Amino acid sequence: MDQMQPVLDDFYRFVTHNSNHALTLLGAVGVYRTAIVPNYSGKSDDWEIETIVEGRTLECTTAGEVRRDFESGGPMDRWVTQAWFIHMSDYWERVTRPQLRQLIGQQPKLDVMGDLNLLRNDIAHHDGVRSSTGKLRVLTHWAAEGEPIALTHLHFHEFIDAFPWDASAREWGGAASLTPPASPSLSV
Repeated sequence: MDQMQPVLDDFYRFVTHNSNHALTLLGAVGVYRTAIVPNYSGKSDDWEIETIVEGRTLECTTAGEVRRDFESGGPMDRWVTQAWFIHMSDYWERVTRPQLRQLIGQQPKLDVMGDLNLLRNDIAHHDGVRSSTGKLRVLTHWAAEGEPIALTHLHFHEFIDAFPWDASAREWGGAASLTPPASPSLSV
């Protein structure tokens, strides 16, 4: 169990660090939504906006498309939070889970990580919409079947609270302690 705690602490730092990045991006999307998009509010939906870099037009869109893209829960919010799912799941499968398997002698199976994987699969294979494949066990209210998967800052906190960060936790074969390691908290 003593050798497990540094592995769990590393995953905790990874999760909180990347959750802060996602929250920062969501904040930037929110700033864009509240500071820039209203500048187009007096324009008709078909008013064109060009993105020009070094004299070349990279994109031409309309004010209506910009407003729709940056709506709360819209495509930009979903893009940021769905990238978080992919990133967390990849790090768990590629780094943390193999280290834990080596230490405990068996494949670690956690309901919260199973839920994260089911949601990641829906993002990757069902266009970010919750499918009927697999039943969520811990993160049950994160997305209803047929609904787009999008997170708020509260979901990041719920994930952190649901994971057994202490190597002596019952999920790892020890006591029922679930205290996260000392680390900077997520900004809200």
